[in-house]
Amino acid sequence: MLREEHRAIVRDLGSVQRLLHEKKQHPQRRRESIDVLGARLRVHFAHEEETVYKPLNSVLKGRTPTKELMQDHRSILQAFERLSRLSASRGNGQASLSDLTDLFQFLQSALGKHLEKEEKVVFWLAEYHL
Repeated sequence: MLREEHRAIVRDLGSVQRLLHEKKQHPQRRRESIDVLGARLRVHFAHEEETVYKPLNSVLKGRTPTKELMQDHRSILQAFERLSRLSASRGNGQASLSDLTDLFQFLQSALGKHLEKEEKVVFWLAEYHL
């Protein structure tokens, strides 16, 4: 189930990216797409922390990479919040498309690295120990 959530997050990232790169900008659609991504990230991170990190920490007594991954969750959500605020201010002409794209690329990169760590390490540990 968590792997499917990862795929859905990647699809949502793709939707935001397409909207950022369209020649004709659609600020409302872009904001809605960013909102969908944010909602999915929040639900996914909470789900993951409760169903994987917490039980894994119990079994392995803190010898897991979950502390680093939870820090990733916080920094990814902070980057997302900046993107969301910037997207909203873009509609008022206060932010450039370049700023939005740069922040989105940072978020996309951080999220990609995070998902890769989970897929390669945490999910394997969870399947092995839980």
